[in-house]
Amino acid sequence: AFDLSEESNLKENLLPLSLFPGNFDGCAAAAIYEKEYENAEDTLGELLEHSLVEFDTKTGLYQLHDLVRLYFRNETLKFPEKRKIWIERYIRHFTSILTQINKMLNGDEQSVIKARDTLLKESSNIRYCKEYLKPLSGTDIDINFTQILSVCTLHPKATPLLPAIPSVAVINSPQTTPIHHASSSFDGTHPSTLVSSVAVNNSPQTTPIHHASSSFDGTHPSTLVSSVAVNNSPQTTP
Repeated sequence: AFDLSEESNLKENLLPLSLFPGNFDGCAAAAIYEKEYENAEDTLGELLEHSLVEFDTKTGLYQLHDLVRLYFRNETLKFPEKRKIWIERYIRHFTSILTQINKMLNGDEQSVIKARDTLLKESSNIRYCKEYLKPLSGTDIDINFTQILSVCTLHPKATPLLPAIPSVAVINSPQTTPIHHASSSFDGTHPSTLVSSVAVNNSPQTTPIHHASSSFDGTHPSTLVSSVAVNNSPQTTP
């Protein structure tokens, strides 16, 4: 046992990691720290020595103890500027992961299998991007993530992961249709319901993107997309 108040380095290194909802790998830690991979692994090793993180040798994934994660996630609120930077790094990292997944889905059979495995492994982290993006609605980082997520999850070879895509609507209107972020609920433990509504708008005037509400029973790592709207034309649709 030790007093974290006297361990400023440990505190500084735990704060950004608390933003992960559960498991994460060394690459994700390096991204949120903005460090080289080897340096990030050294930092994680120090946290392991103090039993502040767990490491699963089978999966190669790290995880903070629940109480440690909750405590330090609350502590991040005391540092809003740093928290914003960490969140932006988090989102950019998983936007990059989605881009890689999309490329793998266009590859051979082994690449497709790897893409699906990666999508399932990272689904909880990707789902949390939606929450972290709420205050950033309409920004470039929000738009990029939403577009890449929709492209990835709607890929034909990703459909075995998506038991239901009820509707794909093409809205033909001249002005951009707003896409709204509504509330979403989740317990932070089960990878599901990554996207419940996505709109891709290509009309001449930009409008903010909003996410519709999502809910799930925590049993199926699927239902990434339930409805998609693509806006390509010249008439405004509410």
